Amino acid sequence: MSIELENYSALRNDANLLSYYRMEGNSNDAKGLENGTDTSMSYSSIGGKFNQYGDFNGTSSRIALSVGNAESSSWSVSAWVYPTATGTRTIYNNGSSWSSSGTWSGYQIFYDGSYKVWCYNFYSNSAYNNPTATNAMTANAWNHIVVTHSSSGNITHYLNGVANGSVASGGASVWTQSAYRSRSIGVDLKASAGSPTFFHSGRLDDVAIFSRALTSTEISDFYNYSTKKNIPTLALMGVG
Repeated sequence: MSIELENYSALRNDANLLSYYRMEGNSNDAKGLENGTDTSMSYSSIGGKFNQYGDFNGTSSRIALSVGNAESSSWSVSAWVYPTATGTRTIYNNGSSWSSSGTWSGYQIFYDGSYKVWCYNFYSNSAYNNPTATNAMTANAWNHIVVTHSSSGNITHYLNGVANGSVASGGASVWTQSAYRSRSIGVDLKASAGSPTFFHSGRLDDVAIFSRALTSTEISDFYNYSTKKNIPTLALMGVG
């Protein structure tokens, strides 16, 4: 059985792990802090990267999260992504929508028609940078993607444990506290625009959000552990 974050204690017990969505039949937060609200979601008992997975139909499926707390100037998002259709499609959206005063905030992680991952980072109320990954994900297959924002001001993409492009972010993400600042998985809720858009099409599994930048070693180790089969968890981690 593959190793999942739940069993990878170095990250599962990390003090900076804010939320962890295992997609085991629901969108509950394994940290018990911020459960999601499903719309048109289904969960398969087989075929996930780890047991079950969240299935997104590409037109209406989504997981809405509460406004929650903004991450610090450093953050990371890790997810297993199985894309099945091209187009602009969201993996994780954190506050990337218009505020009541007409300004932007937060960041959004999505992929384009060639399956390359992008990250819109709004570093002021009217300015953003959108660094793009170098290599594309593989369609109809599981891909491990991680995006990190460091305190030094760089956004780095990782694909299957390997760095996949890094550029200056423009600055720390800004946060406009308003009723319009949405957080979501698999969709851009665009609260002020009145309708959700950019729906993910395919599967998602093990979505984790950290309030620090994971190191390249942690990301590589996590990916390599996750792809090993039939190895007892504790032995694989050098415990016992």
